[in-house]
Amino acid sequence: MRCRFAALCVFIVLPAVSAAPAPDPYVILDIGPPAKGESDIVHRQTEINCLTHPHGMISRAWREAEAHNLQSIPPEDKRPLDWLAKRVVVKQDGDGNCLRITFHGGTRAEQVVILNALARVYVRLYKEDLAGWEESIRRTQRTDADDHLARLRQVRVVRWAK
Repeated sequence: MRCRFAALCVFIVLPAVSAAPAPDPYVILDIGPPAKGESDIVHRQTEINCLTHPHGMISRAWREAEAHNLQSIPPEDKRPLDWLAKRVVVKQDGDGNCLRITFHGGTRAEQVVILNALARVYVRLYKEDLAGWEESIRRTQRTDADDHLARLRQVRVVRWAK
């Protein structure tokens, strides 16, 4: 009798445990170390502002094809960038140079689209910046930019949203 009761409890509890909601999607970006003379706090806050300002990375991510077709943005909303900016949350992940980005709005699939678009735009912008610096160094034979180039090379997506 005890075995039947224990087995019954296991069958009742297992479906409840497996029905736990999936965690919200998120992206982790490694923003690299701060520039020479800049503190970690200022560097992190600058990057957070770039990622959350309606006319920063969000406007670039909005131009991506998949992001531009989101169904969750209210049709009467004349300012979709502000709607998106209000729903992007960026926090430090751990105690290094990583930022965790979440998006609270729309369906899970739309959240993944927005988060991955933000990550792509962020990395693309830094790669363009890196290419510009490398070209400038080739033309001018500058030797003082090694630290800046090394810092830019460290910017990457640690985890894409799923």
